[in-house]
Amino acid sequence: MTITLTFGTWMIPFSITIFSHIIAWVVARLLKDDLWGMLSFSAIIIALGASISSWITWGLMLLLK
Repeated sequence: MTITLTFGTWMIPFSITIFSHIIAWVVARLLKDDLWGMLSFSAIIIALGASISSWITWGLMLLLK
């Protein structure tokens, strides 16, 4: 199976980054003060992890093309 990488493939990790950061922002804003600490920190860490892993995957696919 061949993966064709064009210029537009950067939009997939970019959309994952935007979507995950929007979810982290919503979680951090909508939580009550007593739940804010651990859950919002987890949402931010998960968003950063999703962003980094999607860009690394995209970069590896680009290099292995």
